[in-house]
Amino acid sequence: MTHVRKYMKAMAVNIIAFPVLGLAVPASAAELTAANMLQQMNEQDQYHYIAGVVAGLGTARFVRDGNDVGSACIDKWFYDTAGTRETIAKAFARFGDKSPAAILYALSAKECGK
Repeated sequence: MTHVRKYMKAMAVNIIAFPVLGLAVPASAAELTAANMLQQMNEQDQYHYIAGVVAGLGTARFVRDGNDVGSACIDKWFYDTAGTRETIAKAFARFGDKSPAAILYALSAKECGK
């Protein structure tokens, strides 16, 4: 499956799943920390949330750069690089007071540049 298809699949799942499932997340996005996410979401919901953030990071990178080099790197980092999910889990545990999106941005920027 190409990176674009993976991206589109992740976006479709997130767009459909989150409103339908009514996930138990804090009322304010400012309250959603990595620690809260790990405590309040099961593993599948965590994956879909993280995939949605990664898709957003890739889209923002594509819009900013005007090409798909950076966004493809972000997709490859998340979907194809061995150990990425373990790296994310360790970062969430270490920086539990930070937002999941900020942690994912920092990790993807380290791998693919800003």
